[in-house]
Amino acid sequence: MAETQAHNRNQVNTSEGTLSFGYVMENNAKMAAILGSIIQTNFVRDHYIGLQQTGKLRGSIYNSAPAVFQIDCGEKPVNGQAGVWVAHNGDIDIRAPRGKITLQANNIEILSSGDGTKTGHILLSAGGKIQGLADDIKWEARDNATISGDGTLSQITTGQVQTVGGSVVSRESDGLGVGVPGGGSETFLEWTDGMKRLIKSII
Repeated sequence: MAETQAHNRNQVNTSEGTLSFGYVMENNAKMAAILGSIIQTNFVRDHYIGLQQTGKLRGSIYNSAPAVFQIDCGEKPVNGQAGVWVAHNGDIDIRAPRGKITLQANNIEILSSGDGTKTGHILLSAGGKIQGLADDIKWEARDNATISGDGTLSQITTGQVQTVGGSVVSRESDGLGVGVPGGGSETFLEWTDGMKRLIKSII
């Protein structure tokens, strides 16, 4: 790969900071402008804001802060908005591999507006527990709703437990309630599922 040339490179330095134009990075990408600080510390990362002109991230803004990156705004919101982040294409990736991510507000909305097939989904995945606490919790599905647990599934209340349905079927997962295929209000598919669970528990 040919080395990127900076024909009109210019740089202004003080003992505290630097402003560079046409600076070529170690990865051969040219920055149109870089605003950085000169800090004599044991930080590993540099401290700068860069406008990338060439390379894979051409047209990007790169921020590098070895300490805290903080945005403080909203003293006078416009149309009720204090901050806007719009990604016209692609994903937004927020990571804290060695920390915690906290969202705190008067109200929090999580909306997924896809087509309901390949998009429009919300996935919650945790290596440990998922815990919710609220005065009132309501889950509603327009199609199917399923709650399952390989260990224990509990319904605990000091009040009333209500089960309402056009057809209510109670089955033992270990097969104690498995009778004739399709017997009673149980469908053949439900009976087959019960048998699968029985075989799985034995294996």
